[in-house]
Amino acid sequence: MVIYVDAYGNVITNITRPFFEQFVGDKPFRILLRRGDHDLERISTTYGEVPPGDKVAIFNSAGYLEIAINRGVKGSGGGASELLGLRENDIIRIEIDVDSPAGFGF
Repeated sequence: MVIYVDAYGNVITNITRPFFEQFVGDKPFRILLRRGDHDLERISTTYGEVPPGDKVAIFNSAGYLEIAINRGVKGSGGGASELLGLRENDIIRIEIDVDSPAGFGF
């Protein structure tokens, strides 16, 4: 779930890196936001791994999963909270594909 939205509109979840690694590991996954309206299929190590304006999932310095928009601060279009409609206490769901080595096939 979303536990905090910072001044830049980045969304911090209660999902920690150890929890993610234990339950997801190397399996294909989707992070579903807002009842599936938006999704992410990879964890980046920096914001710059996606083009400006794209959504990104990273583990922040405290080890929590963060959803952000690369260069998405006010004046540049807005942060993840504003652009994706995410607020504190919203549910973040992770779907794990445990059956198919090739992924979801969507």
